[in-house]
Parts: sequence; structure tokens; C-alpha cells
Amino acid sequence: NINKTIEKIEKNINIEKRDAKMDIRSSSKDIFKYTPEIVGRKLDRVQLYEDLIYMILGQHEQKIQLKTIEIKPSYTLKQFKSYTNLRADFSTDIKNSTSERKHNIKNAINSINKVILEPNETFSFNNIVGKRTEKNGYRTAKIIVNNEFVEGLGGGVCQVSTTLYNAVLLSGIKVLEANKHSRPVSYVKSGFDAMVNYGSSDLKFKNNTNNKLIIIANFSSDKIRVRIFGEDLLNTKYVLSSQIVETYPAGEIIKSDYNKEYTDKVTFDDEFFYEKKASNGMKVNSYRLKYKSNVLVDEELLRTDIFKPIDAVIIYGTKPRPMDADS
Repeated sequence: NINKTIEKIEKNINIEKRDAKMDIRSSSKDIFKYTPEIVGRKLDRVQLYEDLIYMILGQHEQKIQLKTIEIKPSYTLKQFKSYTNLRADFSTDIKNSTSERKHNIKNAINSINKVILEPNETFSFNNIVGKRTEKNGYRTAKIIVNNEFVEGLGGGVCQVSTTLYNAVLLSGIKVLEANKHSRPVSYVKSGFDAMVNYGSSDLKFKNNTNNKLIIIANFSSDKIRVRIFGEDLLNTKYVLSSQIVETYPAGEIIKSDYNKEYTDKVTFDDEFFYEKKASNGMKVNSYRLKYKSNVLVDEELLRTDIFKPIDAVIIYGTKPRPMDADS
């Protein structure tokens, strides 16, 4: 029986094709774990059938060369490795953050971790992270509103967006939107922060490469780290630079504690304390420098930020100090 003969041969010849696979393990030293592809093979049944019929009809023995058809996998290891090259790595410090702030940071980090962007796809921080609400797991911590530190839901999330922003800049990706805080922040140099506020201010960038981009974001007790993987930058490198082009000196506001609000700090009219420390204002230009083979080929002005000066507020006591009695 010709069909049974062919079936027996197929069992020994056929190999099922297998696509390559990739697992992302962001907490591991080896982030990407690959399973190689297997090229499939199947017997050319039509050709073998014709050869067997020819041999039977000819009534003579002959050697039959088994012919096979190659079945290529849909995805190969080479394809995965084409977009798992490290393009940028940026970290910021959170050692001195409160537990509530760290909680919020970790929550946002988990949201952006392992995000994959297709070519020409736009990333929106607010869309990915979502509203900073109690329902979404966020707590109250310090935020900046109108130059002041106040309590607000989601305090600390802006450090995540800022860390991501710097990683994106270093990876050469096109930034569509980035906003500054009303005052400089301590965890990154001026001109490179990225303030986000759901519904009004976002961080957006576009994958302007020819391949996928992968965001890997990690949290630890002392720092957060964002890495961008994609197609190889080859001999291209990006460097970030900022320049203070103008400064605006802060002044002093003197107040006396007539309403007795600060009696735990000052009593007499020659005693004082700083309710608010002064911070000079400035105008800052931020740049992204592009190098090819260590040669500067482009200098991109990213934005110009203006920070208003913050005047110091000095509180004096109001009670005259008693004179020493004559001896």
C-alpha cells in the first residue's frame, strides 16, 4: 500500500517547525531569555508518490531520493535580537523618600515596566500609568504646586516620568511632549525634569525607529532605573547637556509674629527663623548632543525653562527682650 509506506516514511522524516520565543524577566540579570526556533521539514508526498508509481510500473528496483520541503518559522531568534539591544540606561535616587512616596513610585514603575512600542507608535505616560487615585493604589505624598510643596495623591510619580524622560532622550527617541515643574527638582539637573498631571500635563514620545522598543523599569529601596532596548545604535551616542543662561536673584520677605503663630520657634523681637528658604530663579536651555564615532554631528535644543525666584520668608518674634537689671 503506497499511502501506508509514505506515512511510515513521514514519521521519520517530518519535523514540526517551532517559532523562537522570548521571555522578559526584568528583575533578572539576563533580562531576555530566548528559545531558538526550529526549522520544520516535511516530506514531499507528491514527488515520492510519483517516484513509487514509476518504480512499480517499471517493475524494477531503483533508488528513490527522498525530497523534503522546508518550513520556515514565523519568528526567529535573529528577529528578537534585532530589538533587544540596550539603547539607554538612566537612574535617579530615592533613598530619602518617604515610604508613601516610594509606594507611589513603585506603583508607577510597575505600570511602565515591559511596555513594548511598535514602530511609529506613540507612548503616553498618563494613558499607561492611569489616574493617580486611591482606587488605583496611590497614596498621599509631597507634590509641587505653584512653587510650593504640598500634600497630594500620587506624590513621587513625576520622578518616574522624569527618569523615563531622560532614558528616552539618551536613546535618541523623538519626544512629543515634556513639561517642567514650577520649581527645580533635586533628583535630576535643571532642564531635564518631566512633570506629569493626569488630564493636563503628559510625557509623550514616538518610536521613530524601524523596530520595536522595550521599556524595562526597576525599583529598589534606594533608586529607580529605566532602560530602553531596541535596534542597535551602532556608533551613535547621545549626551544630555544644560546651560543656565540667566539668573534671577531671590529676595527676602520679613514678617513679625503678631498673631503668635510661631511661639514655639520665636518669642523676642531679636529672634528669627526661616519659614521658607530663598531660591534664585533661572533660565535654562537643555540640549541633546548626537555623536557618531565620537564626532559631534548634531546639537538639538530640547527646550528653554524659566524658573521664577522664590523669596525667603523670615519670621521675627514680637516681644521686646527684657533689659538686664542694674547690679
